[in-house]
Amino acid sequence: MSDDIHALRAVLFETLRSLKDRDDPIDLERARAINETAQVIINSVKLEIDRMRIAGGGDRGTDFIPVLPAAAQQSSVAAERQTQTGMETVTPIQGGVLRRHVIR
Repeated sequence: MSDDIHALRAVLFETLRSLKDRDDPIDLERARAINETAQVIINSVKLEIDRMRIAGGGDRGTDFIPVLPAAAQQSSVAAERQTQTGMETVTPIQGGVLRRHVIR
């Protein structure tokens, strides 16, 4: 087994499946193990997003976050508007809209 993010995620997802797929009811200890395993996966994705923000290259995606099609990248023009409490930025993303609110 190699020691990289791919191997780690494979083991985490395998662990998550094995915890979930057992026939007996989920007890509190197993529920906690499922939650903790899922949290590790989520935290690794958050790190990828942070890396994309810092290093740029959000249009290239990562090994876990897919690359947006060229059409979706070109239509990702953010629109800003003043609200009663601050500023709202609306950015089209694949499958929806990302709204960011900054309070004064």
